[in-house]
This record gives sequence, structure tokens and C-alpha cells, in this order.
Amino acid sequence: MIPSKPSLLFLLFTSTTALAHAQDADTLWREFTRALMRDEITAERIQPYHPSLTEPLLGYLKAFRAGIPLDQWGKEPEAHRVGDLIHYITSFPVGADSSSFCFTLRTEAGQWYFVHLENVFIRLDKLAAPPVSTFPDLPESNKAWMREEKYWSFIVHLYNTISKEKEKEYALNLLKDGQGYFLEAKAWVPFVAPRRAFVLYTCWEQSVLRGNQVTLEELSDTLTRITMTPAYFQLYSRTAHLKSQIAFDDYRQIFETIWRDRAEAAGWRIAIELLNNEKCLLRLW
Repeated sequence: MIPSKPSLLFLLFTSTTALAHAQDADTLWREFTRALMRDEITAERIQPYHPSLTEPLLGYLKAFRAGIPLDQWGKEPEAHRVGDLIHYITSFPVGADSSSFCFTLRTEAGQWYFVHLENVFIRLDKLAAPPVSTFPDLPESNKAWMREEKYWSFIVHLYNTISKEKEKEYALNLLKDGQGYFLEAKAWVPFVAPRRAFVLYTCWEQSVLRGNQVTLEELSDTLTRITMTPAYFQLYSRTAHLKSQIAFDDYRQIFETIWRDRAEAAGWRIAIELLNNEKCLLRLW
């Protein structure tokens, strides 16, 4: 049986409905940005994916209100309605570049609530129909960030769980991997002396494998200096969840425990200095 063509009434109804949804989305975005600029979004207007994200989200909105010029909010965002959620994708200048952000709002009983803000999102909504074996990619920097966020979030969860059952020192000892890390350096960088291999492998592993910004400032058999801007500290500074899960002093102690154990396994002494809340200096001698 040959399907009949859609009726004119049906086409008119669907196009009118789509237009109404688009107008609703546009109106909602204007209301949200107006409330944001007027500092009217309070905790009561936030329904986050998890309750612990409320305060961090308020902080992000404050930063956006202070850091993004008013004229930038007038741009029409890309809007996607999914059930009672509306996701708005828009871009803002970040330094010399431009970065895309996804603002998520929820509509409920004629009221809107702010739900989430994200600048890493995967366009799997554009995936071709199955069978399919090619999936949308992301820039390498985004993928490195996602890997680090997943890994260190799990480590923090593990640390917190074990610390409650045992003690903090017991949990820290479980995170030490110095002997294995030094073995990696000796096996994968066999062309230089082991102590120097450790330094060179550290720079490579942190920059190439993990995607961190690393500078080998000085290298000798008696003194080495490495500056790093690891995702580890950036995650604490920029993500919404870690601050509510672990105090910064404990978070820093995890980092220092791991690197002290690695350095000592390779025959180095180490001092770690935080240059700011995201950058550090490793001094080995």
C-alpha cells in the first residue's frame, strides 16, 4: 500500500508547533540572560544534576556575569529541547580564542530553572543511523581533559572511601606507584641513564600522554627543574564537583605523595612548589 502524502493541515500543525517551541526557547533564553545580568539567579532557581553542584554553578554564573561583556549575550544560541530540558549552545571569547558552552535549563509549571553549564559536549545527536562505526570526535585537548577528570574523580572517591574505613595514611600508601613508574621510565627510555630517564619520561608522559603543559627548565645529574600546569590542579580549580568532595590540602597531599614516591624510587629527592592554583614547580636533586 502506497502511503498517502501528509495533509496540508498536518504540515501546518507541525510547522506551527516547531515555530512555537523555537519562540518559547528564544524567550526563555532572554529571560535567563536578563536574570543573570541582574544577579537574580539564586540557589532556589537552580535544579542541578546533583545537589552538590549548586554552589559551584552559582560561582560559574557569577564569573560569566563579570567576565562576559553584555553585548555577547545578545547572540542567538543554538537551542535543543529534550523533554523538559532546553540546551543552549553559544560561544564566548576566551582570551584570544573562542569557546563553546552549553547552558541547560529546565521548565516546570511555567517556571524555568538553571540546571547545568558545560564546555565539553559530544554531538552524538548527529550520529548516522546504524550500523555505524565512526563516531564524532573531539579536539585532543578536550579528550585529555575528560580522561584526567574521569581518572582523578575516581581516585578522590577511592581515597575518601578508604580514608573513612581505614585512615588517611593507609589510603595515601595505596596510591603510591613509584616503583612501577620508574620501571616504565627505564623500559621505555633505555637510551639514557636511569635517573635521567625518569626525568625525561616524566616530561613526556605528562605532556604527550596526559596532555599537560610541561617545561623542562633545567636538567643535570645533580639538579633538575620541571614546571607543569597539570590538569590535576586545573580540575580542582575549574570543575564543579571536586571542591565539595575533598579539601584542597588533602587533594594537594595526594599529588605530592604520588610524586615524592616516584622521585624517590628513581633516586631523586624532590620539592614541589605551587606557583599558583594551577601551576607547579618540581625541583629534583
